[in-house]
Amino acid sequence: MLHEEFSYELFRERTKKLLEQYNNIIKQTTPLEDWYDVTLSVNCLYGLLMVVSEKYRGHLPEDDAVEYLRSNGIDENKIKISAVLNCHGCDKAFASRPITITFQDLITGIRNGLAHWEDNRNKKDYKDNVSYKKSDDGHVTEIVIKGKIHNFKVLVTATFLMGPDNNPIFDLVQLIP
Repeated sequence: MLHEEFSYELFRERTKKLLEQYNNIIKQTTPLEDWYDVTLSVNCLYGLLMVVSEKYRGHLPEDDAVEYLRSNGIDENKIKISAVLNCHGCDKAFASRPITITFQDLITGIRNGLAHWEDNRNKKDYKDNVSYKKSDDGHVTEIVIKGKIHNFKVLVTATFLMGPDNNPIFDLVQLIP
């Protein structure tokens, strides 16, 4: 159908299906050096989080983020989460205390980090919302996304530990309604 109405549910399902197809087809037939699963995963995560922020805001689980991920098979070996006060005038010891966040907070923080991602490398106090590390052979091994929540009072950092057989962004996408 050429002029189909936009459906959040259809977008969500097609995005998840796209990731599944990539994992099931491309990875079976394409040499490792030609994989673009990290780029595809970040793009799909971005799209799904924009949908979630519009359609499902306030309807994600309010469970502790670490426990919720762990109960769904995603542990600290795949995604590391931290949250600290974003308090410029505060005592450093006070501001660096870890804060427990909910799954809703985690998703909102990642969404905000991606939505406000810009190339700030030429600015004086450069701190990018999205960064990555590569192995010596050029493969992405870690993606870090930082986003602020609760009126900029809390900085959430999600570190995705990537590998040829481990894509925690794909795992996280499966938990988004």
